[in-house]
Amino acid sequence: MKKRTRLPLAGIVLCLVLAACGQQGPERVISESSAPLASAPEAPAATPLYNYDELTEAYLHDPFQAGMLNKTWSRAVEIDPECFPVYFVFLMLRTDPEALDRYPLDTDGYGLVPEEELETAVRAHFDVPVEHIRDAEDFGYRPDRNAYGIYGVGSVTQCQVIDAEQAGDRLTLTYDFYRIGRYGGRGVLQVALKEDGGYRYAANEILREGVAHKLIFPSAHPSEVVITDSSLTMNAGGWSGRGAQGAPEHSEYDGRALDSIAAFYSKAAAQLGARGEEQPGESADSWAWSGTYGNRMPLEIAVYKRAPGDESYTISIDYRKSLSGLVEPLTPRDAVEVTLHEEKAVISCRGLLEELAAYYAAAAEGIGAVGSGHGIEGRCWKWSGTYRGEPLSIFISGDDDMWNVDIRY
Repeated sequence: MKKRTRLPLAGIVLCLVLAACGQQGPERVISESSAPLASAPEAPAATPLYNYDELTEAYLHDPFQAGMLNKTWSRAVEIDPECFPVYFVFLMLRTDPEALDRYPLDTDGYGLVPEEELETAVRAHFDVPVEHIRDAEDFGYRPDRNAYGIYGVGSVTQCQVIDAEQAGDRLTLTYDFYRIGRYGGRGVLQVALKEDGGYRYAANEILREGVAHKLIFPSAHPSEVVITDSSLTMNAGGWSGRGAQGAPEHSEYDGRALDSIAAFYSKAAAQLGARGEEQPGESADSWAWSGTYGNRMPLEIAVYKRAPGDESYTISIDYRKSLSGLVEPLTPRDAVEVTLHEEKAVISCRGLLEELAAYYAAAAEGIGAVGSGHGIEGRCWKWSGTYRGEPLSIFISGDDDMWNVDIRY
């Protein structure tokens, strides 16, 4: 059974959606909402596609927090059944923080939500049979009560729409996501809009995982993977003794064999484009690799046993990702302020939008980036492309008094 943090129903703390730093996109209007579906709040009646904060709140937040967007899928039945009752909880709490308090408690302290209410709310937004929803274990379906047992949920993940486009009844949202405060990756969510103002989630695709998540060993148990701003630590054989339920599919790599772990990380480093070499371990039962990746950023990998009797190995990885080397050639001399974040930089400038657009088009070409830029409704400008094989975007928004240049790499 999966582990979840249980919180009092009246004291649920939700994750704050990451601010969009003033990003904007083309102005279009989604069809107006008519009568909302029972037990399920609908998106705003008219959501301009340049308001990324509203799009995040209306369409992205609930399925993301419920764990539905952590992998690629093209049909709702490919989503873990456990996620659907969790989605219901976030859906309700978005409009009423005390929504769950109205449900009676079972003897074990779980709130009991009538099956019809939960399933109607979920199926309003997902094309999924009730039999699949009822396969949930942790938020378990209780046939003797015709209800689901639920409790409060919290999250340490964040998400933010960074681009949006509508073609007919199909809304395409590109988003970044963050885990424990660190950049996790990028995805694209497809939403089918209905004529009556409702909507259904059609598909999700993960485009890019963060560096840390590309270095997680296949047999490491998620609960034993510790990610910080500059390091990654895990038990290579974390699934040992936990049984087969939920374990990853068969892998050619063995967390109890040093040669197998070394082979995995030699390959992973190469896939990152890292340059380096193996280093002498601290003992005969250890392995190390040292080098750089990306824009000459250091990468250190150490594999060892914490104690002589340990069955599996501990993996410790130190890495740092910085935009400083990239941002310098993209900063005008008269820039007012430069703020560096983990996965983006924000540069404040004065001047005319046309002049800034011309400057950044030339600067991107000057560093060897490949892509193109275009203006949006005369109020902002966006450049999209790649730099050294990784996605690079430059977005200018604001007004003649002050423009903010958002650079993401």
